Amino acid sequence: MKRNVLSVLLMIISPVVWAVSEVTHVDLGNQTLLVSQPLNSVFGQKTVTIPALCPDNCGDVTVEWTAMAPLLADIPSAPGTWLFDSGVKGIAIQISTKIPGAQPSAGESVSFQVGLVRVRQEVTSGTALLSKPLLKWSLLSRKRTGEQPVIEKEGSIVVGGNLAIGSCVLQSNSLTLNLKPVSVNEIKKVKPGELVTTGHSDPSKPESIIGVECTPGVFSSLSANFMATTTLNKTVIKTNEGTGVGFIVQGGGEGTNKSTINWNGEPLILNVPANGQLSYPLTAFYTPTSDIVKAGDITAQASFTISYP
Repeated sequence: MKRNVLSVLLMIISPVVWAVSEVTHVDLGNQTLLVSQPLNSVFGQKTVTIPALCPDNCGDVTVEWTAMAPLLADIPSAPGTWLFDSGVKGIAIQISTKIPGAQPSAGESVSFQVGLVRVRQEVTSGTALLSKPLLKWSLLSRKRTGEQPVIEKEGSIVVGGNLAIGSCVLQSNSLTLNLKPVSVNEIKKVKPGELVTTGHSDPSKPESIIGVECTPGVFSSLSANFMATTTLNKTVIKTNEGTGVGFIVQGGGEGTNKSTINWNGEPLILNVPANGQLSYPLTAFYTPTSDIVKAGDITAQASFTISYP
């Protein structure tokens, strides 16, 4: 199945916030939100380590972490974990550190995790562009007991990367449409290119259904392209030589307007439900391709591709 994705840019641009700039850039690279990605689970996570904030004499020193960008206030997070609004509905940027206010050890490097979180079932595409850092750390010290802490050092965290939001998965790469046996006389009752209404395949069987699972709320439609060797016209699939019989396939379930499939690669637009679960059943019919019809097994092969914007 052809898979195209929507590109979403997650980028934070940091201004200089202290005399000696200490900016930690985190590149999440190219990430894709898969259909199977569970809610509230981090993906594309990276662990980042920065040099020791306190080289020595850390007895009166603490590290304070301050959010510098909008947080998702309606979603609770554990102490030391921040969920930032990415600007894309349903996706948050998560940064996890040690519990704020913890005393650093002299000469010990500081590690934190940065990743993306799916916080809503439905997501939308878009571009997030923030004009300031996500998170700032400040090294605070007290020279004397009771004094206000003094900022000795500061730094910020800047996150960048590309997120492809919205994907689709074809539930089966192989379909089999089994028709029931019919007599030669039954086939001869109709004209070449017309449907034989008896003996058609069962569209309710799983192996007869094109099933596609997409990220909910992202795609309203997909494009299907069907290809096969044809005879008579673009709707009749050519079978094994000398039988005088071909196949016509219709798409759509009961209660909907069935459409006859064209096998010349013309795009067929399929509407995707809001839940992202697309089911498109196929029904195969016999049709005579000549006045001479021979008994025997009849087979044919065809292919299709599914694409989305």
